[in-house]
Amino acid sequence: DTLFQPSTAIRHSTEFYNAIQSYYEPNIPPILCLYTDGGPDYRTTFGSVQISLLCLFLRGNFDILIALQTAPYHSWANPAERIMSIINLGLQGVAIMRDEMSSYLEKIFEKADTLEQIREAAKKNQDLKTELENCICNVQQLLCARTERLIILSIDKTLKISDTTMDILSKKTNLQEFMRTHCQIRHYSFQIKKCENADCNVCDTIRLPQDIFNGISFLPDPVLAQLDNDRYTDFKSIYGTETTEQYHPTLIAAMLNSERAPSTIFVNTKVHNIIQCFQCGKFRCLYSKKALTNTQQSIFKCIVDDWDYSCGSSLVPESHELYNVLFVREKISCESPIELSYYSSRKNNPLVCYWCGCDQELLEFPTYMTSKYKFVFPLCSICQSKGKDFFARIEIKTNTKGQKRKRNTNS
Repeated sequence: DTLFQPSTAIRHSTEFYNAIQSYYEPNIPPILCLYTDGGPDYRTTFGSVQISLLCLFLRGNFDILIALQTAPYHSWANPAERIMSIINLGLQGVAIMRDEMSSYLEKIFEKADTLEQIREAAKKNQDLKTELENCICNVQQLLCARTERLIILSIDKTLKISDTTMDILSKKTNLQEFMRTHCQIRHYSFQIKKCENADCNVCDTIRLPQDIFNGISFLPDPVLAQLDNDRYTDFKSIYGTETTEQYHPTLIAAMLNSERAPSTIFVNTKVHNIIQCFQCGKFRCLYSKKALTNTQQSIFKCIVDDWDYSCGSSLVPESHELYNVLFVREKISCESPIELSYYSSRKNNPLVCYWCGCDQELLEFPTYMTSKYKFVFPLCSICQSKGKDFFARIEIKTNTKGQKRKRNTNS
């Protein structure tokens, strides 16, 4: 029920199992490979999706289940996506009409244009909600019956159908142990395989011939070729070997752009001081988890007095005692603008241009910007002459519907 019971991963798995059971009856193949998009009901990193796949694995009695999702902007590679154009051709000229409700409820229903408006109307009129629910009652009963037969409880008896968040699932000891011994979890895949442990009370007897089952492994992660880092090792060379996600393209990009310090450090409340780049003259924030001791304060003063700092470098060498105490952003350059924490750290830092760090010839904040945004940052006349504009954040939201209604009332 899209209105009152939005789609879930477990419901998708239930419907999918029903479909393949009808198609392959009486014997469903022992190997299942799923290839989906990255929607919230299919994203393999979500706990709700992992639970639904475990249910599907157990209910279908598969020897191995491999669920993959396409990388961002690559849905064109998914056959299920490509076939949509063919389906659209087949659906041309086809109209679907629902059964009519009472004329009174139809008038209420016509005034609601969105799902949110329909839900609001149903809250005010219980008859509308009841009649809408009755239209799909049989479908709901079928889905509930299918869902209740899924045997996830054989893994962990404490699991409930509402337990789908990672925070809750991480506390389910038996579930976590099963996933550790039977699953391979990656950013774009979730794979499950039966074990042959005689003490396992979850896995049924394997259905494949023993030699074939023994030759099946989890799909490997891509591995860069040893002699050519612009290419990946061919599949046959790494299938059946232990691999990791270290060569995952987006992970490599993230690692290249990630700071050495935890992201929780780079907030305005953790700003200890500022330091000036000797090349561009811009101020950069120095962050620390906690206040420096008197000894550390003295060492820091010597660093500022005796050493030159430049944008993109660490404050001190790795061997220095303050290396893991005081942090500065290292994934920046002299072209990077001033950090937002500089303005919001409550250190009474002097106002400087957001783009160049200059404290001279700052322009007044224009009213059209301050009335539209919560935060507007300084701009100097030199940067303005180079085509720069005021940088602003967080647009001020106005109740346009209320204003429009008020104008209509006044008129």
